[in-house]
Amino acid sequence: MLDSITSFNTSVKRWFAGSKSDLKNVHIDHILNGTTCQPISLQDFRNFLLNKEHSAENLDFYFWYLDYRRRFQNLPQEEKVKSQPPKERATMASYNLPLDDLKKEGVKATFVDPTIDYSEQAVPTELEYVSEKDQPFRSEVDAVLRTFFHADSYKEINIAGWMSRHAVYYGCQTTHPDVFLDVHEHIYGIMRTSSLKSFIHHALQNMRYSWIILHYVGGIFNLLHLPAILMYTFSHHTSRWMRLLLFPFTFLFAVSILSGRAGFCTIRAAMKIRMIPMYEIDEYNALGEGKTEKLNGKKFDVENQKSMVTVLDPEVLKYTRQMFIHIWVVSIVLSLIVTIAGVSVTNENDPMPLQ
Repeated sequence: MLDSITSFNTSVKRWFAGSKSDLKNVHIDHILNGTTCQPISLQDFRNFLLNKEHSAENLDFYFWYLDYRRRFQNLPQEEKVKSQPPKERATMASYNLPLDDLKKEGVKATFVDPTIDYSEQAVPTELEYVSEKDQPFRSEVDAVLRTFFHADSYKEINIAGWMSRHAVYYGCQTTHPDVFLDVHEHIYGIMRTSSLKSFIHHALQNMRYSWIILHYVGGIFNLLHLPAILMYTFSHHTSRWMRLLLFPFTFLFAVSILSGRAGFCTIRAAMKIRMIPMYEIDEYNALGEGKTEKLNGKKFDVENQKSMVTVLDPEVLKYTRQMFIHIWVVSIVLSLIVTIAGVSVTNENDPMPLQ
């Protein structure tokens, strides 16, 4: 209960200032290490990057680098000495690196048509620069340069030109993991400061946009009942207790509007479920209606794909409890104020006007 009180100002900012929902106790490392659950699991994060933010290549490169560094460090010393660290870190001055001197002759860039939906094979098959031979993992590093740093690759990572130039230039000369250290740290920073916030904000919403609009429509519908009740009871000199009807309509109005602002359905929160985001539904549908296809290594029955999933992560469940309490408390208090004001003012004993 104390947490609900201390976090109340956060909900107020969410409703009236449009601030993003957040989980202060969830760090990017929790997600990357796989310690979080639905709807903020690592798989959920990847689906968000892939279909909403369109930056899943950042996550792919991040995990490749961690695995590659571990494998490189486990090499025998005589193998590691074949690939020395780069002479310098990536800076703005890396724009001046003579990368063009390493360019192969006769290798032409492939035109990428933006209207074509490229498959996972849309990666250049040949590195356009001359690279050193007889180094550990040379073929793998060349493949990484083609996949993540080539302008024609559908998985090119979005980084500054000087940082990409540094990685390609030194990546052609050595396979030491430090070649990609600056890129790895940069991508980690992007996921920590930008992608995580957007992901958490979407993950805490338990209903899709169409339902948010429906909540707004329902709120306005209930709001219109308030002047109708007041006009009817005053014009017909009815008992003041007839205005107790103000309470349920005010309550439904407040719950609908606050829920719409937060993208948060209190009924689903009570059932500990949430709607699958639309970007995931679109991915399922893209596989072909009525077919069972592979998606991210798993089989999904597109035709019978569920629209709801269970919320499992304890931090998300904590947030749902707090938001549920905040919405209901504010709605009840507002309903009491409106109802008391409506009941206290009456004309039931006044004579009816002459016809």
